[in-house]
Amino acid sequence: MSGDRPVIGQILGDAYASDLETRSLQELRDMRDGCDEVETELSYSRRLLQGRIDILRDEAVRRREGTISSPADLVSRLPSILSEGPQAPRGNRLMRMLAPAQMEAVEQEVEDLLGMSLGDIATADGPALDDALHRLEEAEREVSRLRRILHERLDAIQAEMARRYRDGEADVDSLLKG
Repeated sequence: MSGDRPVIGQILGDAYASDLETRSLQELRDMRDGCDEVETELSYSRRLLQGRIDILRDEAVRRREGTISSPADLVSRLPSILSEGPQAPRGNRLMRMLAPAQMEAVEQEVEDLLGMSLGDIATADGPALDDALHRLEEAEREVSRLRRILHERLDAIQAEMARRYRDGEADVDSLLKG
């Protein structure tokens, strides 16, 4: 999903974490910071996707039970629907790390995948809901796959930094700088 953005594509590329032992400590710090930013964006994307998936699944269950929703019914159920899934860690990490433009871009990608507004879910026909759910589930799987790759990159970078401190190649005082 977000893999087309240049920074994300670069970080997730095979060459990004190669030859870590030849890079300066500052380069490693910059790489780690870049990974942290991308991880935050992917996590935000995943949380938005999961929320939309939960909403669509709830609507599908209601329809199978013969209940017809109105947009107002759906809106009134949102707190209940969204509180049933896994809880995200609390805090303001997204606000610190994602610029408003990044947040808007991620939100727009998710809305484009959904293909309808939240208010339209209650009145969409079954095939449209099924198609939207399929698109969102595919995107969530892809974002999860990208996050796994990203975590491998981040682990390799952090392991190299730790090795340098452990082996005395980096000055512990430099920790205060980064």
